[in-house]
Amino acid sequence: MGHTHAIIYLHITFATKDRRPAIKDLDAVGKYIACVANTHGAHRVTSGGMPDHIHLLIQLPTTISVGELISKLKANSSRVLGEDFQWQQGYSAFSVSASGVVAVRQYIENQPEHHKKRDYDAELAALLSAYGYQRPT
Repeated sequence: MGHTHAIIYLHITFATKDRRPAIKDLDAVGKYIACVANTHGAHRVTSGGMPDHIHLLIQLPTTISVGELISKLKANSSRVLGEDFQWQQGYSAFSVSASGVVAVRQYIENQPEHHKKRDYDAELAALLSAYGYQRPT
């Protein structure tokens, strides 16, 4: 009998529409996202962020695509955040090796400290650069 094994960790981040500081309770949003993720076979390892964006460390199952999972996370969490709340279109998702999970977890959980040094745009640019992606000019 064959077995399928997949341990896929992703560092996901997305922002509020127009980067408005609209997230009042990041912990509650993270817990709600964990429930939505579990419903689709994913596991939220941790979450964090700032009032204008969120970071997630997710273990992705083989049964759903990255884009489909993120779409469900954003749609469901926006409902709980209020009638006027919207996420910005798009997202960023970065693969995380098993050996990098602890560091990424700490990074996500210490977002307020990181943002004393740089804003979300600079943070995202640094993440993209670390993965070899250069934004078109």
